[in-house]
This record gives sequence, C-alpha cells and structure tokens, in this order.
Amino acid sequence: MKIFVTSMSRIHYTNQYCPTLDELHFNSIPWYKRYTVGYGIFAVSIIQVIFYLTSTPSTARLLRFEPNQQFEIWRFISYMFLHTSWGHLALNIIVQCFFAIALEKIQGSLRVLVVYFVGGITGALNAACMSPDVVVGASAGSYSLLLSHMSHILLNYENTKHKILRCTAVGLIVITDVFYGIGHLQFRHEPIISWGAHLGGAITGLFLGLTIFKPQELMPNKNMYVRTLFWLGIVMYAILLIILVIINYKIKKCTPPHLVHEKNMYSC
Repeated sequence: MKIFVTSMSRIHYTNQYCPTLDELHFNSIPWYKRYTVGYGIFAVSIIQVIFYLTSTPSTARLLRFEPNQQFEIWRFISYMFLHTSWGHLALNIIVQCFFAIALEKIQGSLRVLVVYFVGGITGALNAACMSPDVVVGASAGSYSLLLSHMSHILLNYENTKHKILRCTAVGLIVITDVFYGIGHLQFRHEPIISWGAHLGGAITGLFLGLTIFKPQELMPNKNMYVRTLFWLGIVMYAILLIILVIINYKIKKCTPPHLVHEKNMYSC
C-alpha cells in the first residue's frame, strides 16, 4: 500500500492549532472548578468581613497602620483587615478576588498570599514616606496582585495566550483607577486615598512576582532567562526596600510626632 502526502495535507498539518499550556491547564480542570475564587484570598476576604463587623474604635486604633508606631510590626499587616465603610470593603474584596482567581490556579495559594501580604507591607512603608499618616485598607495587596500578573506573563511569555490583551487590561485598570482618584480628589475630600500604598504595592507585585512565581514549563533554553528575571526581581525589590527604610528613618527623625499621628485617615 502506498501513502501519498498531498499539498493539502501538508497545509492542514502546518495550520493545525496547538493549544498553549494555559489552555491545556484550564481544560484539564473540571468545569465546576474553573471559575471558583482562589481559597487563599477568599479566606482573607472572609476574615476582613469579620473584622469589619466586630472591630471597635479601640481595636481599630490598635490595628491600623500608624507611622509613629512602626515598632508594633503587626500593624504592617493588620491594617489590611480594616476598612472605612461597606463600600470600601466590598470594592477591595471584589478586586482582590478577581485578580487572584487565575493566579491561584496556576501559581498556588501560598505564593499568591506571599505577594499579597508583602505588597501590603511595602505599601504601608511607602505610604509612611509619601503621606505619613494613618492608613487602613487592602488596596496595596490588591495592586500587588494586579502587577504580579505582568511577572507571570514575563515568566511564561511564549506559553501565555493573549499577552497583549492581558497587559492592556492591566494598564487600563491602572489608568481608570488614576482617573477615579483624580475625580475623587476634586469632588470628595474623604476618605483620602493613599496613593503611596497603591504605588508601593504595585511595584512590589511586579518585582516579587519575578522571584516568587514559577514558570509553568521550564525549557532548557530558557533557564538563563528565568534565572535573570529571578535575580532582577530580588535586586530591584531589595533596592526599593532599602530606599524606603532610609527615607522613612529620615522622615521620623526630622518630623515632630504630632504631625504624623491622626492628622488624616488615609484609605487604600
């Protein structure tokens, strides 16, 4: 028996669609698990609701971030569980769960939670440098998750579908939030938005994601590329942290305590 390979069959072969690793991973998940919220961030969100329902003014004073109480190190994380209103709480929960859905399925809850909370810590430190006052809210962690999507794309560039669309979506979210903040500043004076926390969390997510996240499939010819991104993330985040610590120390040294204590309440 003779087999003839025609030009049409070759065309059919070369044009055959090859699914990406993202699609293969997504299709391997049962349909009822494909659109569930990541358990890590979902658990954090439930705790935030409990804190909002049960916290008292004295509890809030103990847990919120205050620049002149930085030796009480729990404040760098506990402020993320406090919110100024139901609207503030609902917005943060929706945003952080939305950003975490895809990341937790691919990178795992532990890595995503590390990026979330370290983003919150760095966001508080940056807020103390840019606007040294009281801060509550979880937007620093949410922004850390948002920009860590860019890190995930860089680590899985060849295997990620719709790269440009995803990057554009991240950019549009940031731009929309900036315009919202400008409008909020023009027409409403409270609550004051902590842009320092947003910025600190965003930069942390970008750098830390390169270090914490793992590529879905490491090709032999991509070892150097991934290793370079890993060390780039470590070095850049270390530089950021050192700069923030130095600036924060100088501010505390040169600023009277009453100017950095309950002058304003910033939300993020």
